[in-house]
Amino acid sequence: MSIGERLTQLRKRNGLSQEELAEKLGLTRQTISKWELNQSSPDIEYVIALCDCFDVSSDYLLRGVESELKKENTETDSQTVSIPDNAQNREKGAFSMMFFLGLTFTVLSCGWLLALFVMSMIQPWTTQIDGKIYEGFWGYVFGHNAQVMVCLLLAFFICGIGLSVFGIIKKTEG
Repeated sequence: MSIGERLTQLRKRNGLSQEELAEKLGLTRQTISKWELNQSSPDIEYVIALCDCFDVSSDYLLRGVESELKKENTETDSQTVSIPDNAQNREKGAFSMMFFLGLTFTVLSCGWLLALFVMSMIQPWTTQIDGKIYEGFWGYVFGHNAQVMVCLLLAFFICGIGLSVFGIIKKTEG
């Protein structure tokens, strides 16, 4: 039995017309007709939607074989997993982007701070400001007037950690 024949059988078993099924999936009746006549095949997102609509496994719809996992789910009367729509996928993508942007900020700022620290070790610097003597890293920073750069790098570091943590939390929530 072909995919089209199984699809026709499932649609009729569920008492749906081609038009009703097309409406449920946001498609045209002609698209359903082409699938049932094996003139074309549904894309993967529609295979998943059809499996959820008819409460069958993708193994059954595509190959005519009932998978053990779907049988167990049917026996235990568990819920089927719904497909995230494009908006949810975009949202998860945005949170992934947020995580990687935060990670980039963190790594780059750490790299620059580490470079400054290494430079202060290679070129020890002593600076006196208002009677206070600064040596090592801070002596190097004050001696080269790099206080603003260090503050910006620390801000990028903190923002990077915040973005990464926020991205992880939001992605796992969704």
